[in-house]
Amino acid sequence: MEIVQATGTVGIQALMAGEMQFSGAASSAVPAIARGAPLKVVYAQSGRANYWLVAKPEIKSLPDLRGKRIVVPNLGGSTYEHLANGALRRAGMDPAQDVQYVAGGSAGGGSSDVLVGSLVSGLADAMVGNVLQRLAAEVEPARQRRAREREMAQAPAAHLHMQDPEAHVRAVEEDLEYYRVKRFEPRVLYLHRRGLVTLYDILNALPRVTPWMSSAPPVETPEGLEQRIRALEDGLDEYIRGIAFTSREIGGHTMVIEDGRKERGDYDEFFRIAKKSHQGSLAERVAHLEADLRDYMLLLQAFVQALIARGALSQEDLDRQRAEAADHSTWHGGRIVARAWVDPAFKRNLLTRGREAVRELDIPPGRLGKLGVAENTETVHNVVVCTLCSCYPYDLLGDTPWWYKHDSYKQRIVRDPRGALAELFDYTVPPQMELRVHDSTSDVRWMVIPRRPAGTEGWTEEQLARLVTQESLIGVAEPLPPSELDVTPQTPRTNV
Repeated sequence: MEIVQATGTVGIQALMAGEMQFSGAASSAVPAIARGAPLKVVYAQSGRANYWLVAKPEIKSLPDLRGKRIVVPNLGGSTYEHLANGALRRAGMDPAQDVQYVAGGSAGGGSSDVLVGSLVSGLADAMVGNVLQRLAAEVEPARQRRAREREMAQAPAAHLHMQDPEAHVRAVEEDLEYYRVKRFEPRVLYLHRRGLVTLYDILNALPRVTPWMSSAPPVETPEGLEQRIRALEDGLDEYIRGIAFTSREIGGHTMVIEDGRKERGDYDEFFRIAKKSHQGSLAERVAHLEADLRDYMLLLQAFVQALIARGALSQEDLDRQRAEAADHSTWHGGRIVARAWVDPAFKRNLLTRGREAVRELDIPPGRLGKLGVAENTETVHNVVVCTLCSCYPYDLLGDTPWWYKHDSYKQRIVRDPRGALAELFDYTVPPQMELRVHDSTSDVRWMVIPRRPAGTEGWTEEQLARLVTQESLIGVAEPLPPSELDVTPQTPRTNV
């Protein structure tokens, strides 16, 4: 027996000319037999052809291919094209009229294969290929996503402001589920059980709602993912503020803390609302969050419209609340500090898990990854700076002060913090006191808990919050002295 190496087409031509008696070129033999060549298949390696039609996820059936482009290795009667034509005809379609074939020019099977590349890049809507090409088409999108995420992780700071996107995404995941499960849905159930605002009221309000959409385009480049994460953080803030707008008395019913604990299953696990888990690559989790936030906002917006329809909330009141929420101030920072001054358990939680602790006050976190909190004591003083640009938790502390952005502050507070505080702010830190400088970044943003002024015993949280200034939250000044405010302390009642 003589074995001759030849391409499929040459092998079939030699077989037809009588120069060969056998050929293993099955991919060339099938279309030749279909055109009437007197050949016969005497051995098959498998019971059916190992060719696959792989399409984009939105294509669910063969009729969905009408008007679409199908990439094959070459045009003009290849096995790939012949098999696809047979499948299309069995589905009642005319291949010549209903689809367009595109020549890919490759019969390989690796991830660099032209067929796979055409499908993944969007140049074609479907691909006819062998089993290796099918597998490559299935894994290539995931491989490209992982490559983009590695590129994002390795991108220089000059190109990306966000250095730890994973932390930002994880924070949004946790906050979104917390506010849905702990704040919003228990309130919906509470009002529905009492017939004040029912699920049917919400359904009827849906046509008046415009669904939330991310402001960032759905691209997966490092820069694109950063934009999408920022848009998610903004959307989360909108969701949290929207929940706060609905926390009001309705029909003579006020949902107090104890009611919320009952509704969300704190006392009975049977009633507990399940949290969603988040898995997959960073890009996949971002896409899932966008879909979740769209659904959660849809329910919230319909709930708000139902409140308006019931007369429990007016559009004018809603607009006023939104305008007030958009006006950043130090009041949020003051509330946080005042709570820390009067509640030791809250302060411990705030110092170790800043962002999570702030949830108790229903304060939108803004574009935070993590919130770092430093406490001033009798032996330690803290000050905050952003050496890179002007990273600053403005949702908590108000609009960024002009000097915080200035190079003179950034450079001097790092090089000579005592001298900078004395010269720039007329603030003296005693030499025996340790001075710590915290670098606020896009991923970890810092605030200071200043020392509580003496003479404020018996003050309420609201009164204490008025002593907190923006400068004291950054660490360049002390809070206001009690004499600055006209406050009458509350004295505890005694039983006679």
